[in-house]
Amino acid sequence: MTHVCCWAHARRKFVAAHDAGEERAGRALELIGPLYAIERTLPPLLPPSDDLVATEQRRAREEQRRAIRVRASEGLLSDLRTWLDTTRASALPKSPLGSAVGYATNNWAALVRDRDAGYLAIDNNLAERTLRAVAVGRNNWGVVGSEVGGRTAATLYSVVGTCKHLSIDPWTYLRDTLPGIFALGDEPTAEQLRDWLPDRWLLNRTRDRPANTAAPHKSQ
Repeated sequence: MTHVCCWAHARRKFVAAHDAGEERAGRALELIGPLYAIERTLPPLLPPSDDLVATEQRRAREEQRRAIRVRASEGLLSDLRTWLDTTRASALPKSPLGSAVGYATNNWAALVRDRDAGYLAIDNNLAERTLRAVAVGRNNWGVVGSEVGGRTAATLYSVVGTCKHLSIDPWTYLRDTLPGIFALGDEPTAEQLRDWLPDRWLLNRTRDRPANTAAPHKSQ
């Protein structure tokens, strides 16, 4: 496992410092902003696939994204790191600015790790948005009934969340998948179950669907 930090978290601390009246924090925001502008220029990731050719194309796209990041962000990150080191010497450690500078400095290696691999994101905003529905709903189901019920709820939330991320209609997926898994019997193999995961299910449906038939999910 490799530690990767979120630039949105780092930026948020400088926004708080700036809102607290620390004008120096504006320089950090000026340097972080272009990092996000670079992200908007990156070619999109290709979807995962079992096909070897498609897999190699995805790896090539990841390398393309990584190379663009490294080339375009080098000067920005160098200037930001110099500013952090200079500002840290004069900012009170427990002040909003000192806290922001300390967080960014202490986590610098993890913050710039998205330059190591093209599949990495600059922040974890997507994950937070995905989990927000669970966090908001937590107050509505303080008790799930039993430990087994809790495991079932967690599994279904994960499956439905994955379907939404892949632009699959969860009801269509579950209506097809649950009978399919039941038909496998009491001791299905791992490979048999893997074929019913949302991404495999989508690939299989797309592969089997005639070319002139509309796809079951939104194009991305």
